[in-house]
Amino acid sequence: MDEELACTERKLVRRVVSRLSKGDLVGVFLDWGLVAEEPASWPSRPALIDLLTTGHLEHRMTYRQYASLSLRRLYSKARTGAAPKWGAYHLAARAGALAPSAEVDALKAVLTKELSVFFNNYVHVEQAADGDVWIFIGIYEGVDAPRVLPPRSQTMFIMWRPHTSHLFASEVKVAYREYIMQALMHAFAADAIEQVPVRGANLESIIKLTLDAAGLGVCRAHTAGVPNPLALPRTRMHAAPVALGAPLPDAVVEDAPALAARARKADATLGPDDAPDVEQLIFHVNSSWDVSALPLNANDVPVLPFVARVSLDGPSVVNGLKALIPAGILHEPLPPFYTTILNQQRTVFRLADSDLSLTVARHLAR
Repeated sequence: MDEELACTERKLVRRVVSRLSKGDLVGVFLDWGLVAEEPASWPSRPALIDLLTTGHLEHRMTYRQYASLSLRRLYSKARTGAAPKWGAYHLAARAGALAPSAEVDALKAVLTKELSVFFNNYVHVEQAADGDVWIFIGIYEGVDAPRVLPPRSQTMFIMWRPHTSHLFASEVKVAYREYIMQALMHAFAADAIEQVPVRGANLESIIKLTLDAAGLGVCRAHTAGVPNPLALPRTRMHAAPVALGAPLPDAVVEDAPALAARARKADATLGPDDAPDVEQLIFHVNSSWDVSALPLNANDVPVLPFVARVSLDGPSVVNGLKALIPAGILHEPLPPFYTTILNQQRTVFRLADSDLSLTVARHLAR
């Protein structure tokens, strides 16, 4: 099925190719062996699109070519947040370490066999230069191939970092998710697969929150400067944040000691390094307020329910919250759960009565 035609529509082929950056297009020409040797300078991006679409693909794509081009676009997009939201899944094995299909072809064969029982599909697996394994799963139920490509809701992208027990997957139609999870469980020889409550558009940040939770935030003070022997070299995910309230070059800072103290407090609260980019933090509160100390009428209830959902949204919520401390906007005492946001492998939190009562008591004591 790899070499069968997945798309013969000129507009669709060009649309897929046009989504690639110039760097991605250069990688396609090199990895697919479309050039005998790398030229001294590459043509412009529009010229590369025309050359690939017309000259090499001839306005047609095989299943393997379509899947490979789709994955290549995600290599860069998923790490910058310009991609669909990602979720994390934990592979549990009673026998100890996972025993995944080590070979890319073997992993592809197992997934294809498992999914073919339920619906028409195409699976493509490839390993990127940095070692990450990427999986493309296309569900072709109701898809009139080769004239139509599967919609986004029937396409799932999965990334697995070798030697870990976690998968990172994009969203897919709910009707297919259970079957795909079952196939992944068999392919990775796991006894169960559990969703981790971490979601976001920046894949690299989701990976950090899931795999490096124990070394983020305040824990970073104990690991700063200690290289991870298993870590692969990676580029920064985002630009350095702009300091709030940065003084002018000729300005005299009269409260320098206070600013320095607040900066130290920010580092002690959420660690000295930049936090992973998280676009949303959600806090669920299901508690009650004891108002018996207030003057009540005969029909008043001494305990009132308090149910709320608080969502903090932004390009980098944790870094934004941290920046509020040295800016003097966020004051002490901070909630006790605030200091461990980065260490809990989640972006959704449920606050207990003890968290709320301690927080309220601290603020009333100010």
